[in-house]
Amino acid sequence: DAALGPLLDAGVDGVVVPRVESAADAERVVRRFRYPPDGTRGIAARRASGYGIPGDAPAPVCTVQIETSAALAEAEAIAAVEGVTSLVVGCADLRAALGRDDIGPAIAAVRRAARRAGVGFGVAGPDDPELLLELAGPGADLLVLGADVRLYARALDGAFGRLSFPAPTREEAHVGT
Repeated sequence: DAALGPLLDAGVDGVVVPRVESAADAERVVRRFRYPPDGTRGIAARRASGYGIPGDAPAPVCTVQIETSAALAEAEAIAAVEGVTSLVVGCADLRAALGRDDIGPAIAAVRRAARRAGVGFGVAGPDDPELLLELAGPGADLLVLGADVRLYARALDGAFGRLSFPAPTREEAHVGT
């Protein structure tokens, strides 16, 4: 939460907020995105606020990550919070939280919650494009292709050719089937 203010002050177009587990969490996050009297965001004399001169700049995109059992159970309520612009499933954490390989039904539940609320839906998943598309299903608005560490490792492997970094299995990718 402490890092959110400086990011917004720097003028980012949006933020993905991890570990949002309830509508109350989402409401607190949205308040941090808004200036008083509707929120708690400070009017810093930086780029995002026109250097202290109030303007008509749109509010940054507020994407919340669904990655725990509690968040999954509350996905409908989280999506319904005014100011939440999209839900994104954190596949690795959600799979670990659920303790099962098949997170497809959980992803589908988050997709339904987002669609009912009229907000965006996405998946943050493996660095295998085909598996990512399979997990996201049709009509995803946001796709996060793997973690930067794996992408960099693969790029280095390709560049140097002598490094041995085999593609992970679905289980090693932390998302299951």
